Amino acid sequence: MSTSEAARDVASLPEFPGELLGELGGEPTPLTERLFAAAADTPLRLGADGLVLLRNHDLAAVASNSAAGNAPADSFVSDPVTLRLLENHIFTMNPPVHGPRRSAFLRQFGAGKIERYRGLADAVVEQLIVEGCERGVIDFHREFAVRATVRFWGAIVGLNVGEQATLEECIAGDYSLNFLLAPSEEEASRRAAANQVYLDTVANAIVRSLIAGDEVLLELKSGLDADDTNHGGAEELGLLLAATLTDGFHTLAVGISNAVLAVLARPDVHARLRDSPELIDNAFHEGTRLEPPICATPRYALEDFVYDGLLIPGGTGITMMWMAGNRDPQAFDAPNEYHLDRGAARVRTFGGGLHICAGRAASRLLGTAVLRGLLNDRTEVSAAGGPPRWKTGSFLHELDALPVSICR
Repeated sequence: MSTSEAARDVASLPEFPGELLGELGGEPTPLTERLFAAAADTPLRLGADGLVLLRNHDLAAVASNSAAGNAPADSFVSDPVTLRLLENHIFTMNPPVHGPRRSAFLRQFGAGKIERYRGLADAVVEQLIVEGCERGVIDFHREFAVRATVRFWGAIVGLNVGEQATLEECIAGDYSLNFLLAPSEEEASRRAAANQVYLDTVANAIVRSLIAGDEVLLELKSGLDADDTNHGGAEELGLLLAATLTDGFHTLAVGISNAVLAVLARPDVHARLRDSPELIDNAFHEGTRLEPPICATPRYALEDFVYDGLLIPGGTGITMMWMAGNRDPQAFDAPNEYHLDRGAARVRTFGGGLHICAGRAASRLLGTAVLRGLLNDRTEVSAAGGPPRWKTGSFLHELDALPVSICR
């Protein structure tokens, strides 16, 4: 259908219930049920001309449309440090540089190559279990999940012990302020400071490893050189890869914590996984379907296009509500229930389409390594606190804390 034949425009859509924005990031069940009650079978309008997609099939279709790119970073942040981070993140880029740089990253960290790091992932998890047993009750997110991602990726890019400690504090602390919907001036200042610490720490380690002749990083640089994406030299590559790995260091830690919580909250699932370790992959997919680390991401109409009779003008902001897509009753039977046999079809935890998370293979590798290490007959792990408390007003679905007990 051509743009002139579109039957509807964004202004004609039902409005997104503005009062629900403050609940974003919180408990998903009541939030998604209210959203689907408001949306029925149509996208929603946000403000005067923004668009919100909730339904699983809408998310999949628009994500696959080349006219739906990523929102320009300067449309939602203004401080120079955060802009620098976002503008150098491969997966927030648009054509023509997005495709070649994404391909170069995948050649090193996609499904074909990530298995070479399985031994590293298992060793990181084993050491953290030993440390957890020594301490008894720990905050699983801060003292296990964040340390797992920092040690895993830190070993790959060459962080030393001191740099890992600095990064653990950053990732477990103010880095999450990047996902607030409406940060205060003070929160925006702390966000910029956290981003500066992150970039300085990771980019400097990458440059140091490149100069020392790290084989994987040199292969990545060679791939970028071959694709002629004008990324520059070692310092520019350090910034590019550091910005791109933010999700590996930070968002993956949130996803691991959420997947572990999803199991610990269900004793029957916990018992079944101890007896059937072959279901661990399913547990990671199902846990992060119900409790995805990211609620939504911003997309952007690069040009006018028509979807399902709806004219979406170039420049339209498109909020992709992945959390809602994961609980869409049109896509999943009993969408608010945990089913180990469900499989990963139609799960939108990693987004979709042209900008689907290219780090998803690494996320599954480390996430399932954590679940395998904890859910077996050698290890006892249990929740040690009250009901989970989720942070709200954020694109991030993150716990305040996750107290657990680990012993052998």
